Amino acid sequence: MKDSFLKRVGRIISGNAHSLMDLVEGANVEAVFEETIREIESVIDEVRNELGKLIAQKHLNSKSLKDMELKHSNLNSKIEFAVKENREDLAKAGIKSQLELEAQIPILKNTIAELEAQIKDYDGYIVALKAKRSEMQSEFEKLADGLEKSGASFRNSKVKSSKKHLVQGKVDKATGAFDRLYEKQTKVCKSNGYDLNNEVKLSELEALEKSSQINERLETFKSRAL
Repeated sequence: MKDSFLKRVGRIISGNAHSLMDLVEGANVEAVFEETIREIESVIDEVRNELGKLIAQKHLNSKSLKDMELKHSNLNSKIEFAVKENREDLAKAGIKSQLELEAQIPILKNTIAELEAQIKDYDGYIVALKAKRSEMQSEFEKLADGLEKSGASFRNSKVKSSKKHLVQGKVDKATGAFDRLYEKQTKVCKSNGYDLNNEVKLSELEALEKSSQINERLETFKSRAL
């Protein structure tokens, strides 16, 4: 989910009916109410959609993790067999695969943990947005009761029916009202340097390190075979 969307959720949670009515003063109360509830429900649907994607991603990553761990475990017996058969080339290939898996598994575990945390957050967003919807409904009902007691119409407060174009203009201002309540602009600038020669040296170092790790583990398997 993008930061702008998360900010939108936050603005909705922190908003209230009186703030919206002040923002579109003179508009049809019922129209503002309906637009506000529609916006909240729209965000709830978006959160549910994102939540579904997160759950699917977690499922796929969990399956991949299980497959990797099983493959890593199965490689042990294959490497041991290659050592017994004096096939160091095959043993090294198996060890290389193990090292690659060992580099990927922790990252995958972290990804799954992050997805679980996001899923929990999104569940909370839905609960909070539903609560805000109920709160808004209650606040608008109170506003409507107050208007009726003062002699105004819930359907046409402060605006005569003959001035529909003015009403429409006010109602249009209610669209995305939550966003306008706390509108901010931020700019982030990033710069990254790139040194080709350094990258080549780092690649050579990584290859040397991996070769050393393979040989070291090969010796471990050899000692077990004795």
